[in-house]
Amino acid sequence: MKTILVIDDDKLVLRNVKDVLVAKGFNVLTATDGKSGLKIALEEKPDLIVCDLMMPELNGFELIKNLRSSINTISIPIIVVSTLENKKQMQESINIGADDFLSKPFTPEALWIKIDNLLKKTKDIKYLSENSIKQLSLNLASSLPHELRTPLNGIIGSADYLVKFGSTLSQQELDELYKLLYQSANRLNDLIMRYLLFVDTEIILADVDKLVTARNAISFLPKNRIENLIQDFINTKGKNRNISYNFENSNIKIYEEHLNFIIKELLENAVKFSGENTDINISGLVVGNEYIIECIDNGRGLSSSEIKQLSAMKQFKRDYYEQQGLGLGLAIIQRLVKIYEGNFNIESEVNKYTKIIIKLKCIN
Repeated sequence: MKTILVIDDDKLVLRNVKDVLVAKGFNVLTATDGKSGLKIALEEKPDLIVCDLMMPELNGFELIKNLRSSINTISIPIIVVSTLENKKQMQESINIGADDFLSKPFTPEALWIKIDNLLKKTKDIKYLSENSIKQLSLNLASSLPHELRTPLNGIIGSADYLVKFGSTLSQQELDELYKLLYQSANRLNDLIMRYLLFVDTEIILADVDKLVTARNAISFLPKNRIENLIQDFINTKGKNRNISYNFENSNIKIYEEHLNFIIKELLENAVKFSGENTDINISGLVVGNEYIIECIDNGRGLSSSEIKQLSAMKQFKRDYYEQQGLGLGLAIIQRLVKIYEGNFNIESEVNKYTKIIIKLKCIN
């Protein structure tokens, strides 16, 4: 049986709503003010909350903010009911976390439609979330052992050869083995750091305090540091690509190490899925209070179905293109964008281009 919490200081409305919901088969909890409603919500974790906006002690706006700042209630759907006709205040309640709005007076049928739709939507989201976690686990279990083994084999094989035959090798042969050891160790380190960052993003998203702290972070005027990072990338990994870049300066609301990862990963992705001498452009522009990062390459592109399936540990046509890596990069970027309340969009056409657009908040 689903549980619904109804919070309203009008006892007549409270009783009428309770009677309607009980008749529909719900377990109904009630509160006559925001403070006691918040206490019940945190303790009972109802499946849905219906609350008034204008209440004593803790009004509806403050209640919603508190509910959305607790890990225990952050995902509970909320329907706001009020006699307010001010569209600005209605929109404000949605902006701070309410899922739907119902004006008083309302009919039992109108309330039931809102509740039924939200509960169905929540069920669908939960199903998709559980499936995504399951797919992530399967992809991780199948990909991680192979990806770890490949650089480890390079390290162990080279080290073993040096132990057995090192004294007989020429300096050139030794240099080649040292280079292979270094490359394999770097690849293993990169793999481990990506995986740890992926886990870290999951921890931040699950911890309200960490999430609030992250959203208060600011990368101050990073233009020169970003361009130095890109130039280093060009010198080491992008020599056979035509990489151009242009970044405007701003104070971007993101940890700088996360910003650096996004820039580097966009370039890694563009290089990985494009041929030699391919044009790649990456830029950062200030538009109002948004910082828009855009990366375009003229590589192999993705089909619409592949874009829809983008997820952690997923690489398309891996055997055909022989790309290496866990496929975590874009999944991490998507989670970072979610952490910083930004926007992620990808456009692509097979054998023509891929464009990734990321919007982050900034302070001019």
